[in-house]
Amino acid sequence: PMTTSPPARPRVLVVDDEPENVRTVARVFRRELQITGAGSVAEARAELDRASFDVALVDFSMPDENGIVLLREIVARGLALPSLLVTA
Repeated sequence: PMTTSPPARPRVLVVDDEPENVRTVARVFRRELQITGAGSVAEARAELDRASFDVALVDFSMPDENGIVLLREIVARGLALPSLLVTA
């Protein structure tokens, strides 16, 4: 008999300088999504260099650079990465 592996969970990059926000998203969606957290725009750049993602969830207000800077960079890199900008 042929066995099939379960479908891969979508990979989501969660960018937020508040670690608890990243942990909450990871906890809520642990069964459905594969979450990678980044605590800053600089960390997000490194993750984007290292891996591909299906969607990005980006906080607007962060100490180093705001989320719009990262979203513009995603577009400039030519990445087909749907992105959501969130704020408190």
